[in-house]
Amino acid sequence: MLKFAGYWLIITSILHFIGGFVFFPEPLAAIAQAGWWNAVSPDPFNINYEMEAAFWFMMIAPIWLILGILCCWIQEHKLIMPASVGWILLVITIVSVVIEPVSGLWLLLPPSAIILFVSMRNKDLDLYQSEK
Repeated sequence: MLKFAGYWLIITSILHFIGGFVFFPEPLAAIAQAGWWNAVSPDPFNINYEMEAAFWFMMIAPIWLILGILCCWIQEHKLIMPASVGWILLVITIVSVVIEPVSGLWLLLPPSAIILFVSMRNKDLDLYQSEK
């Protein structure tokens, strides 16, 4: 079941990365043309919100990819994901959905709930087996 959450996060991250090129082609091109170094917001008093949105849109994708790969790895090695990971992802997702309800952030609710459920269930099973 944790692998399902992992695949969900991996697919979401890939779609998010591809979506960055679809939704932000001009800001991403401007970042590349500026030479990458300090290209997103070189003047903190004159913020380019399009470039910042493009940057953060692209930067979150690898984080979800890492978490998805970690979920798959943990299940494959029969380890227990800390419940705190599920709680943190769930809280971040709920806050994000409240702040920006018209977005794809809803896609993070299923994997965060699965991570939390599996982590808590496996923790209980592990405690039960260690008592024997």
